[in-house]
Amino acid sequence: MSMYDPQEWERYLNIVAGGIYSSVVFAMTVTGLQIFMSFYGLYLFLESPKEARKGRLPYVLVSFAILGCSLISSTMDASTTFKLLYQHPSAEPRSLLQILGEIEHGPVRITSGVFFALMILAGDAVLVRYLPLHPRTLSLPNPILTPNSPPHAATELYRTIVRIKLSINPSAPMHDFAHIVNAVYLVFTVSCNVLTTVLIAYRLLRAHRQLSAALPNRDMRVYKSIVGILVQSAAPLAVSGLAYAVTEVILVALRNIGPEHLPLYNRVLIASWVLGRLYDASAALAPQMIIFLVTSGRSGTKREEITAPASRSHAFSQPLRFNNGPAQDSFMTSNVMSSNGDGYGSSEKKSEGSDVEIGKEKTNHDSGLSEALKDV
Repeated sequence: MSMYDPQEWERYLNIVAGGIYSSVVFAMTVTGLQIFMSFYGLYLFLESPKEARKGRLPYVLVSFAILGCSLISSTMDASTTFKLLYQHPSAEPRSLLQILGEIEHGPVRITSGVFFALMILAGDAVLVRYLPLHPRTLSLPNPILTPNSPPHAATELYRTIVRIKLSINPSAPMHDFAHIVNAVYLVFTVSCNVLTTVLIAYRLLRAHRQLSAALPNRDMRVYKSIVGILVQSAAPLAVSGLAYAVTEVILVALRNIGPEHLPLYNRVLIASWVLGRLYDASAALAPQMIIFLVTSGRSGTKREEITAPASRSHAFSQPLRFNNGPAQDSFMTSNVMSSNGDGYGSSEKKSEGSDVEIGKEKTNHDSGLSEALKDV
């Protein structure tokens, strides 16, 4: 280690120690946010009327499954940090790195990685469940990018085998290859999310355009609200994941060049720690955010707009016109009313009938996001 500049070497050790500590703090913060979203979503689900609960129970179960995997993974990571601080409080720099290597590839960290992979799988399943492709065309992207695809599963399996082998023999020359495998795994995971999000957004926008042309008097903004939710949830995961994969490859390249690149290596290492934590947070919070908006009935609709009393301004005055519902109405609840005689008949009865239909639409719209995704 005498080949390295002492100041840069000390800075490297500080970066490693600070990264380990910040990872635990960040993971616990993200877990706390998930606990709030999961339990508050459950509370709103139980408080909702029976009609508004339709189609939301699977989302609640998936939310708690993601929370459980994330909680177990972050707790195990915290236990390894505690073990390092408690059992080796005054370790020398060289022995500290050796201890870190043993802990990183130990059984606790491997188990933590397995639960983190299960969390990623559950989050991807939220999107893949609604992959808007015909069964024939589903076979095109499925063998390549989806979580249950052979390349994706093989990459995750091989990454676990590498970590187990390093736990048995920490001096094995596989550390660099482990970083490359991790980068490939990140590319597969992020590509799955990006592809699925783009396909769903395309199908929703196409349905929005077609229905807007067929029903010009209907408000179809629920589709754009869904697209906005998906893009906002997937964008941070895609950006941080791809950037994290790039930094992993750069670290391998710099490590094999020589000690003169240690300052640059330290800067890339800091970026890798930051992007890695952002990726972990996005992987946990992106599906939780989608589920939270579904279970809480906040898919682009304000609560006062749902519970507001019906207005007689929505009464029909022309024959064979589609019901012009409230501002945030969903297309699934549209009804066609035929005319009475020359189309004008008794305005009092038509106004009362319109109020009843609008009241039903307002009650059922709270589950607009889940039903829209299922119809698409």
